[in-house]
Order: sequence, then structure tokens, then C-alpha cells
Amino acid sequence: TESTRMRSELRDAREIQLSMLPKRAPDLSWLDYSSISLPASEVGGDYFEYFLLSDTQLVIAIGDVAGHGVASGLVLSGVRSGLHLLREELVEPQDVLAKLNRMVRETAPTRMFVTLQIVLLDYGLKRLTVANAGHPPLLRVPASGDVVEALGAAGLPLGTGLEPTLATVSEPLDKGDTLVLFTDGVPEIRDRRGEGYGDDRLIQEVKRTSRRKSARQIRDSILNSVSSFKADVTQEDDLTLLVLKIR
Repeated sequence: TESTRMRSELRDAREIQLSMLPKRAPDLSWLDYSSISLPASEVGGDYFEYFLLSDTQLVIAIGDVAGHGVASGLVLSGVRSGLHLLREELVEPQDVLAKLNRMVRETAPTRMFVTLQIVLLDYGLKRLTVANAGHPPLLRVPASGDVVEALGAAGLPLGTGLEPTLATVSEPLDKGDTLVLFTDGVPEIRDRRGEGYGDDRLIQEVKRTSRRKSARQIRDSILNSVSSFKADVTQEDDLTLLVLKIR
């Protein structure tokens, strides 16, 4: 009876966590968007969401709590609530990260850190702004070239107790640009020998597939590459991948 009750509660917690993720892609004429999040256990530590500020401004948030399970899901719920409360301030993502850092530091369990990246797409000004707190950099392939750029130094995650350096990076945003956001579950996935997929493989796969027509095709190509690499090895960490293509 106790085992059944625990399974039921974990199932309920997983359903709540999955309900936090976006139900559909943002409906914008200038953006092609595709995403996926694959938890490694009943309740994952990965999170992503978009905030439509106007017809020409979109904010993407992607985060990861250390570990996974019920505790991670609870901390993510708090971060999500904070982002929604601060959505009117997301035009200044650096300030939002600073406020969320204080929240996580004061409310989360000891050593429960959160990586979080906030990306502001301003199609009217043709600008891309990235603010990062301990999260893997955003990968960008400009329409004008085939070089993969890593934007947003990782720095410290939220909740460390140290004062993080929360700098933003601003770059031009052009038609045809491809943007890839991900959690560390992608490059850290392992094969039978224990070797990690790695940043280099991911960058090469992004470079190889960025000229494909749709964000969905790019996303699926990256997922297929990761799946072929790990073969039948069990996924140990949550995996989240977002691909955006500027139309």
C-alpha cells in the first residue's frame, strides 16, 4: 500500500512538472520554433518557457536544477513563479536573474543550485540579448556564415551564496539565424564506454544541420545524433533542447 501511494504521488508530481512546460510554440510570423524536454526520472530538474512581451519581443527562459527528482521539481516551481511575477521586467534579463538569485539563495535547500539562461529576441530592433547564470552558452549560427558562436559565459548558478557576475551579451539578430538552447543533459550524455557526447560533437552537429529548412528538422537531427551516440545506455540526466530559426 505504501509503495502504491508513493508511486501515485510521484506520478502526480511528474504531471504537475510537465504541466509547467509550454503547451505550444509561440505563434509569431518571424520565428520557427521547436523544443523537447525528456526527464531522466519521474520528476525532472529541467525547465523552459517563453514569454511573449509583444509581437516583436519574445523571451525564452531555460533552466536546470542540480540533480533531479521531487526536490528539484519543487525548486523549479518557485523559479517559474518568480519569472511570471517578473515578466514585465524581462526586458532587463540581468536584473531578473539578480532577483531570482536572491530568492533561490534564501528559500531553496542548501546546495540546491539553479542554472538559468534568459534570452530576449527583439525582432523590431533586430537584437538578441543573452543573460546567463551558470547555464551552457546559447549556440548561434548566423545566416551570413557557417561558424557556430557560443553566446553567454556560464558564470555562477543561482543560489550559491556568492555574488555572481551577471553580464549580458547583445548581438545582431538577422533573418536566417539559427539559435540552439540546451541543458547540460545533452553534451553530458554518455555511451557504453562512459564517454560524454561533449560540446564539440554538439557544435559540429548544429553546424551540419543549421541550413535545414525548419527548426523541427534541426532539433530531430540533433536528437538522432545524441540517441545514436548513447545507443541503449540509460539516460542519467534530464535533457532539454530548443531550436529557433529566424524567418
